[in-house]
Amino acid sequence: MITRTSNLMLTRNAQQNLQANMSRLAKLQEQAQTSAAITRTAGSLRSTTR
Repeated sequence: MITRTSNLMLTRNAQQNLQANMSRLAKLQEQAQTSAAITRTAGSLRSTTR
């Protein structure tokens, strides 16, 4: 089945992704400013491919 993707759907998806990334960045910046240890190791990172 073929579905159409509207500009509104693309815009909303992009905005959601930007907001999620900004939240992650803010959390990491706070950790860096407070000298909190980043406990994730390279082996625990999720794959970015889908």
